[in-house]
Amino acid sequence: MSNYILIGNDKITAYVKPVENFLKRLYFRSRKDPKAVFTGLYRELKWPKLLAYAALRVLGNQGAYTEGIDNVAKGLFLRTFEQQIKDIQAEIKEGIDPLAVRRTWIPKPGKVEKRPLGIPAIRDRVIQEAIRLILEAIYEPTFKRNSVGFRCGFSTQDALKDCWAYMQPCKKMQYVLEFDIRKFFDNVDHEILFNILGEKIHDRKLRIAIWKIMKAEIYEEGSYSPNHKGVPQGGVISPILANIYLDKFDDYMIQLADKYTINMIKTRKRKDGTAVCHESGPYGLG
Repeated sequence: MSNYILIGNDKITAYVKPVENFLKRLYFRSRKDPKAVFTGLYRELKWPKLLAYAALRVLGNQGAYTEGIDNVAKGLFLRTFEQQIKDIQAEIKEGIDPLAVRRTWIPKPGKVEKRPLGIPAIRDRVIQEAIRLILEAIYEPTFKRNSVGFRCGFSTQDALKDCWAYMQPCKKMQYVLEFDIRKFFDNVDHEILFNILGEKIHDRKLRIAIWKIMKAEIYEEGSYSPNHKGVPQGGVISPILANIYLDKFDDYMIQLADKYTINMIKTRKRKDGTAVCHESGPYGLG
C-alpha cells in the first residue's frame, strides 16, 4: 500500500470493500446461473469507487511507469488522483473516446522474431481495468475448468498436472497434442467478439465501449493507423477478451474430440467386436 501514500490508507479501504462486494454479487449470480444475462453495467462503470479501485490496481502494476501517448505516467496521475478519477467519470458519462495505443516491439523469448506491445494511456487503462473487473466476475465462473491461460489461480503447471492425471487410468493414453494459434491476439475478429459478448452482456453501451477500445488507433513511429482486428498485447482488458473469445473454441474442441472418440470406439467395435477402454479427459479427450 506504500505506493498510494499520497491517497491515504483510509480512502483505499473505502474503495476496496464496496467494490469487491459488488463484484462478488456478479460472480455468484453467474455461478448460480451460467445462462444469466446482465444489464445496467455501463451505469456501474461510472461509479467513482469502482474507478478508484481500478486505478489503484493499474498504478500498482510495474507498467504504470510507462507512459501512453498523453505522456502521463504514474507520478503525475497519483499527484492528481481525485481529479483524474473525476475526469474519467466525466468521459464515461459522455461516451468513452480512447486515445491511440502506442505500439512498441519487444523480442520473443529465445527467438529473433519480435511481437507488438500496445501501451494505452493510463486513463484508458483505468477504464479497461474497470470493465475487466466486471467481465471477469461474470465470465470466470462459466469458463472450462481445463482452460488455464490468463486466469487468476491457474498456470501451465495446472495444465500439466491435469494431463498427467488423465493419463493414469488408461495406459493406452500415451500422447498429448500441443499446438499454438499463430498471432492470436493480432487476429481476433472484432465483430465475432462483439456478438459473443452480446449473449450475456445485454448492455449495448458497455459493448460499444469495448468496441471503441478494440478499435482504438495504433500510434507507431509518429503515424496513426486504424485497428481493424485484434486486441493489443499489453492492453489491460485483452486477456479476458481473449478468454471469452476462446471459450467458444473450447466448446468446438469438446464437440470435435467427443465426436472423434465416439467414432473411434464404434470403428474398433465393428472390427473385433470388443469394447474399448475410454476415460474422458480434458475437452472430452480420452
